[in-house]
Amino acid sequence: MDRLSIRAVKMVPLFISRRLHWGEVLLQQLAQAQKRPRLVVLPGAAASGSAGDLRGRAIGVALRRLGWRTLVMPTALCLEDCRRFIRAEAPDLLLLQKVRHRLNRPQLYDVPVVLDVDDADIQLQPELVAECCRNSKAVLAGNRYMADVLREFNPRVSVVWTGTYLRPRRGATPNHARAPVIAWAPSLLSMFPREAALVREIVLRLAARRRDFSFRLYGCDSAASAQLCVHPLLEAGVPVSCVPPLGYRRFARSLESVAIGLAPIAPDFEYGRGKSFGKVLAYIVSGCAVIASNAVDYPEFFRNGRNGLLAGSVDEWVEACEMLLDDAAARAEMARAAQADFPAKLSIEAAAGQVGRILRELIS
Repeated sequence: MDRLSIRAVKMVPLFISRRLHWGEVLLQQLAQAQKRPRLVVLPGAAASGSAGDLRGRAIGVALRRLGWRTLVMPTALCLEDCRRFIRAEAPDLLLLQKVRHRLNRPQLYDVPVVLDVDDADIQLQPELVAECCRNSKAVLAGNRYMADVLREFNPRVSVVWTGTYLRPRRGATPNHARAPVIAWAPSLLSMFPREAALVREIVLRLAARRRDFSFRLYGCDSAASAQLCVHPLLEAGVPVSCVPPLGYRRFARSLESVAIGLAPIAPDFEYGRGKSFGKVLAYIVSGCAVIASNAVDYPEFFRNGRNGLLAGSVDEWVEACEMLLDDAAARAEMARAAQADFPAKLSIEAAAGQVGRILRELIS
């Protein structure tokens, strides 16, 4: 087989993949009514539970139930194909989620853009974020801190909390009947060294007072990071289990055996301060009682002592853990209260409703 033939064979999977992506978009077009306001969504990632999924794809799908005709572009589309579909669809607006994706640049399109900025975007590509914000009609941010940062580049910034399509599972073990497992679930442990240090200190101080609990660490993507966090705990006699990154639904299901979920924010770490509710959503859906930092937007959702606990100093974190370990009934009631508050504030329907109102204001 000559080189030309070998190259042709290698191109077959790309050819098939491209046609499948075309079919995915065409099916969306055929399945929706024509006479509706039109939105094309370009997610920044495709992985289930990622920001691209929760703040891009899932928002687009939910907006259909609110009277919008929405196309969600496959993340693997090339610019030529993306532009072709946008021209054919003639949308009123584009929703670009995460500027790190090569196609999510407002200047590439002739349609007004609403830009959803990911917290990591600001850390990794601040100049690009500034340029994209200036070229957008409006900007969405995951919390108030992010919104304040982005208003330097665009005055029309709205806070939209990340929501999820997950729901509490009927067969989940009630919180009061769970083993005393405390968990921390960063997306990737190596990205949160300051939070890891805080959690390590909390667990060590708790272990100095009592030994009737175990600790579960999620997102263990690096042996070095896990060792740094886990080794001192093992030396202190704390039973520790390390969990690698999991698929979204599997991750949420695994939390159904956790009694207490920790949601720390390092106040001196800009990347941490840009976080929306993220993994906290899975804590709530899975029935964990949540202890969160008294920072960013957490106090806007968690009512201290009602649907969760808020903590600042390490001593407050330790006292909150002890309170929940000692009182299983109160722990279970907080978990139930958070699930009751969840649909109105942290569901994908709540997020889509807010985004829909913002979009309608822009086209009215």
